[in-house]
Amino acid sequence: VNHVFRLMPMADLSLRRTNSFHCRRSSPLPVTTNRGRGDARQLAQVRPFIGPMRLKESHENGVVIFALSGAIDLHYAPTLRALFQSKLNKRCPALVVDLTAVDFIDSTGLATLIEYHRDAAAHGGVFSLAGVNPNLKAIFDVVQFDKVLAIFPTVAEAKSAIKRGHVPPYVADEPANS
Repeated sequence: VNHVFRLMPMADLSLRRTNSFHCRRSSPLPVTTNRGRGDARQLAQVRPFIGPMRLKESHENGVVIFALSGAIDLHYAPTLRALFQSKLNKRCPALVVDLTAVDFIDSTGLATLIEYHRDAAAHGGVFSLAGVNPNLKAIFDVVQFDKVLAIFPTVAEAKSAIKRGHVPPYVADEPANS
């Protein structure tokens, strides 16, 4: 069973009565500032336009796979969080998020992944990431995501590890001694 969703930012879901899920976010406008003698200097854009987040959901041998594409950022993380919550409500035993086609993730996206990992573990579920591309790997290395989440090169390896019981559970950080 495969489902393909084109996700919308949560802010765009209000009072809309249409079956259309068209939502494109324009690239951020260049930021200007006055410096020195009043000359306006254009600051570089943080990142180029990245299209809307998309999700393809599939189920294979009791493992739910979310194949994401686009950006997991401030605009789309709440939508992803709501989808994760629906999986928690259904007591999803195992979820793998395929990040192969994700172009960008910000702190809200990182927090969404960690929150689901924590919440799934509290309900006896397992969670892992797969297909982390080089752009995301650089971010994950900085925040040491591999110490918190099980990360696998491919979805197949993640599914295999889940079947063998080799996906570590969520472990909360111990509070620092004061």
